[in-house]
Amino acid sequence: MVKICLNCMNPSKLRQRDLRLIMTAGGLLGLIFSATTVRAATGIAGEAELHSPDTIKQFFHDYCITCHGPEKQKGDRRFDDLTLPIADHDNLIAVQDVIDVLVLGDMPPDDADLYPSADATQSAIAQLTELATQGHDLLASTGGETVLRRLNRREYLNTIGDLFA
Repeated sequence: MVKICLNCMNPSKLRQRDLRLIMTAGGLLGLIFSATTVRAATGIAGEAELHSPDTIKQFFHDYCITCHGPEKQKGDRRFDDLTLPIADHDNLIAVQDVIDVLVLGDMPPDDADLYPSADATQSAIAQLTELATQGHDLLASTGGETVLRRLNRREYLNTIGDLFA
């Protein structure tokens, strides 16, 4: 991880990837604000349309499948068999990886035939982030059941102390 002091930055010393990271950090704040504004302005029907898995599948089909599809899997990534909404840990990790490379601007690569617009990329990031959040909540949930486990030594001593003190 590269630590950057924003007060003493010399752009000539920064690598292009670091500059992209700084620029996308500002863009990410704009993305969060715009996603909130779109949700507030469009209401319930617009929100359901904004986070439809079909729009993400179309984004993958348009910009990702040529390099990450059934014929070719660059970087050991394959997005044609990705199941949305997220229901397992493998898909959650894959979606988080996609979010990371889109935010950093690493994908699509410079030699790609087709590039998404900035709005399409920001929309895809927002939708993928929402799907990843929902998937994480689903996978982290115990289904409303209490999980039984053994107490460690400290917890046991504190419990006995509370009971008999």
